[in-house]
Amino acid sequence: MTADSPAFSSSRWRSAARLALLSGAVSSLFAAGLSRAQPGPQIVAACPNWIAADGAAAYFLSQFDDGSLHKQPLDGPGVLLGRGCTRMAEGSVRMDRDAIYCIDGNWQNILRMDKTSGGQTLLRVGKPLRGSIKLVGESVVFGMAEGMDWNRLAVLPKQGGVPRVVASAMGSIQSFDADSHGVVWLDQAGAVWSASLAAPSPGRPSPPPRKLNDARVCAQGARVATDCGLVIDGDFVFLSVQPRCAGNDPCPKPTARIERMGRGGGGWVSVAFSQNSIRGLQIEGDTVTWADCIAGTIARMPRRGGTIRALQAPGACWAYAVGEKEYFWFNAGQKLDWSDCTLQRSRK
Repeated sequence: MTADSPAFSSSRWRSAARLALLSGAVSSLFAAGLSRAQPGPQIVAACPNWIAADGAAAYFLSQFDDGSLHKQPLDGPGVLLGRGCTRMAEGSVRMDRDAIYCIDGNWQNILRMDKTSGGQTLLRVGKPLRGSIKLVGESVVFGMAEGMDWNRLAVLPKQGGVPRVVASAMGSIQSFDADSHGVVWLDQAGAVWSASLAAPSPGRPSPPPRKLNDARVCAQGARVATDCGLVIDGDFVFLSVQPRCAGNDPCPKPTARIERMGRGGGGWVSVAFSQNSIRGLQIEGDTVTWADCIAGTIARMPRRGGTIRALQAPGACWAYAVGEKEYFWFNAGQKLDWSDCTLQRSRK
């Protein structure tokens, strides 16, 4: 599994990441006590902006070259799987049991790369792709642009075919998530919507999207500029709220929070508040996980609410992964260009 969040190209998150990563040398003494010793030589690479893991290997995408995708077995030497993924948009890479899917470097199509051989298949879309992608069953769900806005959500078979639009918005879509029950998105006005991914019966139109609730604090043009992200599971919609107090930087005091509502709609409930920052929000089983870029930690809590626990992980602000038994991330080394980061592992 991987973390997903709004795009990381802006200066506000890069400055927070640098602050967290610069503390890596000091924090590594603490992190070493939490992380299991790695077999063989230490794994050194440029800090990635995507990392995922399964029971046999970690996979990561370099953010400093031409989108090279690497496979690092947990008990052997690493290999280069291939190149061609965009390295600029977070959430634009996903993995299932057999393959890795990513938006290609031209931002027009989706590239499928076999996890074992590195063999590539281009799933053609032919329109500007926006935001993240999601894997649901045998389909890829993605956002695409019509005109200047990111305002379409579509489904494409994993083996290729004709994309099918499942939802449209009047303006930009800020964030979305999808599963077998449907797709949920946050629009530019701060409204949360839901729609089915199922193809309509012949001769019958698809049911219209249903508004679940408002999240006006996330509206573009709100009094306080706020970054928001959205993830779902079978029961709930989770919304991360990260105010920006001055310019493009996160607030200097803990103002971030996580809100939750039922999958069918209803009121919002705060399940985590007074957080430094919330990045890479994801759900794994009964646990909600995110990276705190200011504290340099991976934070997790029960999805129904409860105690928040933190794992020291300075590099998780760039990217982190929740494997079957471990967390994975890269910590920075001594070079200021982040080209000598080291892979870290910690038991759950």
